[in-house]
Amino acid sequence: MIRHVLKLAVLLGALLALPATAHAEPVTYAGKLGNIDIVVEFTGDPATAGEALAGRYFYRSKGVDIPLQAKSSKGATFQLAEEEACDAKKCGDGQAPPIGAVWRLSSADNGKTLEGTWTAKRPCR
Repeated sequence: MIRHVLKLAVLLGALLALPATAHAEPVTYAGKLGNIDIVVEFTGDPATAGEALAGRYFYRSKGVDIPLQAKSSKGATFQLAEEEACDAKKCGDGQAPPIGAVWRLSSADNGKTLEGTWTAKRPCR
């Protein structure tokens, strides 16, 4: 069966948390998406059960922020929707940006590491 949407499931290598000072402060991780170095910043602590997270990430080689919106959260497991870049065709008239990928992550070691999958409509940028 051929699908129009190409799905890639790439293991997010163990993302290591950089120190965070308080519960309400953003939490930053550095790691890999496939074999590409990335940095991810969340609005809160992924180790906190039930907290809806949003955030952003960037490829170290490019440095452009890519927004992540909260989709769901259950315990130490959560999902985020990765927004595609907007232009007049995709986001005209106040439309929400289309979703380019979904992140499914699990927190381990009291939030020190994250592992999961990245599923996208097209291959890694």
